[in-house]
Amino acid sequence: AHRASPRGVTLAAAAAARPRATRVFHACRETRASGGVGSGVVAPTRAAAEPATLETDDDDDDHHHDDEHDDEGFSSYGDGDTIVAIATPVVPNAGGVAIIRLSGPRAVEAARAVFRPASRPARAAAREGTPPSSHTALYGVVVDPTSVPNGSRRVNDEDVDEDALDVVDEVLVLPMLCPRSYTAEDVVEIHCHGGSVCVQRVLSLLTRRDVLDPSGGAERAVRLARPGEFTLRAFLNGRLDLTQAEAVHSLVAAKTERAADGALAALRGGLASPVRD
Repeated sequence: AHRASPRGVTLAAAAAARPRATRVFHACRETRASGGVGSGVVAPTRAAAEPATLETDDDDDDHHHDDEHDDEGFSSYGDGDTIVAIATPVVPNAGGVAIIRLSGPRAVEAARAVFRPASRPARAAAREGTPPSSHTALYGVVVDPTSVPNGSRRVNDEDVDEDALDVVDEVLVLPMLCPRSYTAEDVVEIHCHGGSVCVQRVLSLLTRRDVLDPSGGAERAVRLARPGEFTLRAFLNGRLDLTQAEAVHSLVAAKTERAADGALAALRGGLASPVRD
């Protein structure tokens, strides 16, 4: 029962954490049905233990935890934090596009705090707090909200002098709203230019203590994801079963076409289907 998965998370701990995550998931669905953006299910966030440095999400074997550490800290998973990580490899001077992924109840709010879409209706929706169109990409710029001339930090106001804004990068933003996302939470992907500098600047903005709290409180609204946490949330929220969660790691780590085919079949439910049937 305590066998560790390849991600270093014990299966017993995963099963114990799932009820709390399920409550958050259903609260997210209720908020979405009532027309909210997900902010109604925010649990108290904790300060990130690590600085905002480049670190890719999910399945990286270089990240290794022992079972004791994971069991002690596992209660912190699935309790309402909004997390962020880089979803693509970051190689200097290689790769034209990088993807930064947010997941959690404040993912949309955090993205809107730094993203100014080129579309006037999209800016109006951000000001009014109405949900964005799910699975629809928006073009615009990531800006430092502290550069808004009047000090309001509202990057989507129409009277903002765009020439005065500190533009960090031109990006595409893709919201995928709960429950139709990889984690079954609100997910926002920011597609920025590749390379470590652009990615680091966007990531640093999102994890700043004052991104959603101008007072710069002790706790971050968005914290860096732990290794494998996106896939773990997908499992905790019922989006994947354990065999599929393991298959994600196997598919990413596959070295041959045969290994990739086997992992993909498991991810599509081939291993668990006979058991369920």
